[in-house]
Amino acid sequence: MLSVTIEGGELTLSGHGNEPCSLNIGGSTVAIESNSVTFSTDQYDFIYEDVNLTRKGQSVSIDYVFDKYRLDLNLLYDEKYLNRVLFAAPSREFKSDELFFQLIHLLRKFPRDSKFLGGLITLLSYRIGENFKLRSCYINEILLIKNDYDKSVVLLDSVSIRWYVSSCAAFSTILLLSRRTLEAKKCLQRFWRNSCYFPLSEAIGWNHALCMINLGLILYDKEKPRAVAAFTCAFDVSSNSILTVNNASNKFILFQYLDCEVLLRLSKLSIVALMALQHDSKIPERFSSIVISSKHKFTYRDILKRFVCKNKEEYHGFYLDVSILINEKIEG
Repeated sequence: MLSVTIEGGELTLSGHGNEPCSLNIGGSTVAIESNSVTFSTDQYDFIYEDVNLTRKGQSVSIDYVFDKYRLDLNLLYDEKYLNRVLFAAPSREFKSDELFFQLIHLLRKFPRDSKFLGGLITLLSYRIGENFKLRSCYINEILLIKNDYDKSVVLLDSVSIRWYVSSCAAFSTILLLSRRTLEAKKCLQRFWRNSCYFPLSEAIGWNHALCMINLGLILYDKEKPRAVAAFTCAFDVSSNSILTVNNASNKFILFQYLDCEVLLRLSKLSIVALMALQHDSKIPERFSSIVISSKHKFTYRDILKRFVCKNKEEYHGFYLDVSILINEKIEG
């Protein structure tokens, strides 16, 4: 019986027998001489191209082997469908490598004018964060699509805004982790310019705050007054988001309770960063008398772990040591 295994960037097809046969994948033919054959997951589009097995002159479709990874390309504008098959919990029943395989091939088919493209970029960013060493090679491809998406997205409804904000938070974090500061800065400055639209959406607080913290960290060295503004904004957004969780109009109350710990951490980090800036730039008076420790670590693990697969492998977290920013200020 045919089966497919995806692990560590490789796809293994097995169970087709030991007799010589061949695979035809979207017009490309591969000869097979054993009961198992391995490909790079990027070598062919197994999900959306026709895949046929030929033996003794007889050809049969084996598309069914990849059915569980395939989305209906005619429904990529349909919110209910995408919530059910992509953004909701069932999609996380896959192992991490399987889900990344599904998402990266879907990205190449996804319409650039769909408001849900930001959601797909968000999920891919978290998948890269799970296995940065293996998957960071896809950042360039996603960056090109993200730039086009950012320029064309229409931020006039809550769904568009929510996925735009989450994609900026997740992808700018990945860019910073890969030391691609210039690209992250461009993404986040565009984000800041678009912030006038954000009151039109709910449940974006922690993503909004993370974007401003990421921008503040970028501006810290050379644009300190703007860094102060970014960190102050992050503090206000995270604090207000916690306060409004119990608002009667909040439709996401149970979901947002899960965000409160992250919001508290982001709020704390904002204060620490502002204190680090106080000798070089004016900061809000409410923070000027706060005493902080010279040792403070901020971990992206608490942010990334929300989207770790249910069947997760050993998780790779990322740390940003903020004490590097504040030590010489305190010691001096």
